[in-house]
Amino acid sequence: MALLICASSCAVAATGNVKLTKLADRVRVEIDGQLFTEYVFGDGASRPYCYPVNAPDGTSLTRDFPQKETPGEDHDHPWHRSIWFAHSMVNGVDFWNEGAGDVGRSPKDKGRTVNDGTIETKDGRVGTLKARNKLVAPDGRLICTDERTLRFHAGPDGRFIDYEITMRALPNEPLQFGDNKDGTMATRLAQWMTMPHKQKGGSDVGGKGEIVTATGFRDAEAWGKRADWCDYHAAHNGKVYGVAIFDHPQNLRHPTWWMARRRSTSS
Repeated sequence: MALLICASSCAVAATGNVKLTKLADRVRVEIDGQLFTEYVFGDGASRPYCYPVNAPDGTSLTRDFPQKETPGEDHDHPWHRSIWFAHSMVNGVDFWNEGAGDVGRSPKDKGRTVNDGTIETKDGRVGTLKARNKLVAPDGRLICTDERTLRFHAGPDGRFIDYEITMRALPNEPLQFGDNKDGTMATRLAQWMTMPHKQKGGSDVGGKGEIVTATGFRDAEAWGKRADWCDYHAAHNGKVYGVAIFDHPQNLRHPTWWMARRRSTSS
């Protein structure tokens, strides 16, 4: 997968060096000395994720909740953490939801994706982070492992995260990803970028976001459609900002189906 982070001013986006700094519970990613994102793996969350995700001018493009409180933000789906990779049914274990999420269709107890070490961090025009994880069932059983490579870079068209992940089955054991709407590469957008919708409790939220796919489907029509990429964008403080996810042509069953709706996008 590849993610494009862009603003209307991205024609002057930095094209310089990417610096990765390893901290106790995360890896900080800076482009020309400015924060782009952090790969967070040790804060007690059920999986690693990237937060915040900043446009070239410093504007944050993903929701703050549950990482921090920002007035007016939706508080639903607290397991939607900025940008993340997960699937709701891996050998029958839900690694997408948390707690009571998806009651009636998901088991009560959920799995966790546990950091198993940072293999490599590399600075340069393209910053590279390699890490491994264990997918662990609620009863402590190891379901499978993964190795992931995240590449961070910038250019005239914006900022990019190339996300490559290899899932490894255990020896002599099958690994099955169930057919489910939740998964696998996803982003939860900043409140101002969302489409108009109702918050939990019924109050209206007047977002200005728009969705468009590579095949031309827009807004609500994008749901469940196949396309090479899906883009979400909105005007904010006099500029147009956007986040797009691209499905790699070598991915299984490319082009993917998009779970693109009012507040988030996943493939």
